[in-house]
Amino acid sequence: MTKEELKETNPYFNAIHWWEKKRWIYNNIVIGSILFSFLDLSEYIRRYGFGHSIWYSFILLFGANICYCMSWSFESMLIYYMKDTGMNKRSRIALLTSTCFFSFWFTVIYYTNFYYPIGFFI
Repeated sequence: MTKEELKETNPYFNAIHWWEKKRWIYNNIVIGSILFSFLDLSEYIRRYGFGHSIWYSFILLFGANICYCMSWSFESMLIYYMKDTGMNKRSRIALLTSTCFFSFWFTVIYYTNFYYPIGFFI
């Protein structure tokens, strides 16, 4: 079977393929939020070192990508348990948008709270 035939007949492959094609958008948003946090943390980067901040960023990006896998896992469970064909394009885009929005703010708040124990917004 070719990739196109598999995509049309197998809803699991279709779901995973769609989500993995959009992973670069998610990763760019998470990396952008890390860079956005770096702008606020220049004093702390000098204190703890740039290498420490980069190492922490890789750990945060790895964890964010594990959480991103929950999107296609959720859709796979929906297909399996509901005997459905999966989410439509509008639902996928809505879930992707909310995931990216949540991840941006979670990364900014979590990353800055690592250096500011009191809180980012206080």
